[in-house]
Amino acid sequence: VRERERNRSELEIAARIQTGYLPKDFSPFQDMPHIRTTARMRPARGVGGDFYDMFKIDDHRLGFVVADVSGKGIPAALFMVLSKAYIKNYMRLDMPLDQMAVQVNNQLCENNEEELFVTCFICVLDTESGELTYVNAGHNRPAVSRKGGAFQFLECPADVPFGIMEGMTYRLQKDRLEQGDRIYLYTDGVTEAFNEDEQMFSDKRLLEALNRKTGLEDDPEAFVSYLYQEVEDFTGNALQSDDITMLYLTR
Repeated sequence: VRERERNRSELEIAARIQTGYLPKDFSPFQDMPHIRTTARMRPARGVGGDFYDMFKIDDHRLGFVVADVSGKGIPAALFMVLSKAYIKNYMRLDMPLDQMAVQVNNQLCENNEEELFVTCFICVLDTESGELTYVNAGHNRPAVSRKGGAFQFLECPADVPFGIMEGMTYRLQKDRLEQGDRIYLYTDGVTEAFNEDEQMFSDKRLLEALNRKTGLEDDPEAFVSYLYQEVEDFTGNALQSDDITMLYLTR
């Protein structure tokens, strides 16, 4: 009993450390031109492998990331901490994202005896020009709404997740977010959430939820809360089987 209590206590501490490691205050980004944003992660267990990050690279460029580590529990959480640190540190060196991705992947492949890997969608938005550069390391495609129109999945080929094999190359991809555009990043805990009948939430239901006219689209906190509620309503009493992470940004 004492051993179980100690393990539970250590997991609770690990969960607090992990969630404390994720940004919660998004007000510093509101002084960037036309930006409103938020992000949230809900682990399936006390600790998880999903993460997000958001930070200023300089006074007009914003870096943001959503990622999903394979596995669950403490090993995934440790790999998550390493991945998040490498990505942020290399991005702040201001190297092109494709070169940054090569460096992060090689670092995560070193001494990776547990053979964990992480899928990532990594972006830099120039808030003056609207240019969006990104790398897709095996992650779900974001959904984008142009000038308040319907959300559609971004057409972006995926490269290999980080941590699988050293020496991989990554494509630097480009787009543009104009004023009135919105982008939604997420992990597969959203689309692969199951209900009690073992049905998946799916890409189709996600797009339907994103495009339901709620009037919340320009309020990131309210919109993300609404999307979490949509997933909860669908899954009902089924246990959450995977971490669920969302990041939403409007211009």
